[in-house]
Amino acid sequence: PRFITAKYVTSAGEEKESLLLTCGWWGIARHFHYLPEIMASFFWTVPGLFNHPLHYFYVIYLTILLTDRALRDDIKCGSKYGTYWKQYQSLV
Repeated sequence: PRFITAKYVTSAGEEKESLLLTCGWWGIARHFHYLPEIMASFFWTVPGLFNHPLHYFYVIYLTILLTDRALRDDIKCGSKYGTYWKQYQSLV
């Protein structure tokens, strides 16, 4: 397996290591499970047809929620891992 050994410092000042996986599903996308979740929510609401936009509130809500979460995760991991995260982003 391919991975990056990333070092980081905790808030208590301890130096630790983590593995950032760059192979398998993690080598394809960072949040590969978000797309099937959004698709499932869409297909769950399709029986309501397109009669009213309220039927698709959940799909729109989930899309906004997961997009925001992915962006916050990137910011958090960028501040935690620094240059290791930039290297990870270039590979995935």
